[in-house]
Amino acid sequence: MRSVGKAAALFLAITMLAAGCVVLQPVKRNPTPAELAGIEIRDVHVRFTPEDAETIRLFYIRDRATSMPITLAWEPLPLEIERQVKKGYVVPKKARTRSLPRKLERQLSHLPRGYKRLKAGTDVIIINTRTKIIVDHIREPWR
Repeated sequence: MRSVGKAAALFLAITMLAAGCVVLQPVKRNPTPAELAGIEIRDVHVRFTPEDAETIRLFYIRDRATSMPITLAWEPLPLEIERQVKKGYVVPKKARTRSLPRKLERQLSHLPRGYKRLKAGTDVIIINTRTKIIVDHIREPWR
């Protein structure tokens, strides 16, 4: 009996599609600022490996335990800027970015030329140094 119900539902859906009652449209999403500027993003192979993400997380958990409180070590960005720190977006000009500590950077995998890891507020990001587009990020790595 159950398969009859599925078959009837499928038949009804096909009939409605054929009759033009239902129109399937792709889901629309807002384009990123990089896409609006016409910059093609081909950086899909550049990202944090699971091992790098774990190394970063452990480094900052240990760092937090041995040095200053996390709130002092990581200055959060203003909310309107923090919302722009995401994959596919250009690094906001007002975002204070810093290089990762050398001790940590030496433990991570090699990045291709033209890419750099940075701290931006409470995130760790990888950017394309030419376009300043964020190609990957880790939010609050100590969590």
